[in-house]
Amino acid sequence: MIQSHKFNPIDDLADIYGGKTGWIARRAYEIWEQAGRPDGQDKKHWQHASATSCPLCVKPRPGNVD
Repeated sequence: MIQSHKFNPIDDLADIYGGKTGWIARRAYEIWEQAGRPDGQDKKHWQHASATSCPLCVKPRPGNVD
């Protein structure tokens, strides 16, 4: 049986960049989709995604070493 897979063109780009940039790319894409895929708002969506708390961007506090 073939599974239905939702095509997300940003996945390839996000995988290329990886890390924080990849996470932001995926989040910006989600924001764009949720906004109804409007044209010309890519910078706005990228900035919004960048301002969102990224789980890959958490910096350890000084003195907190596991």
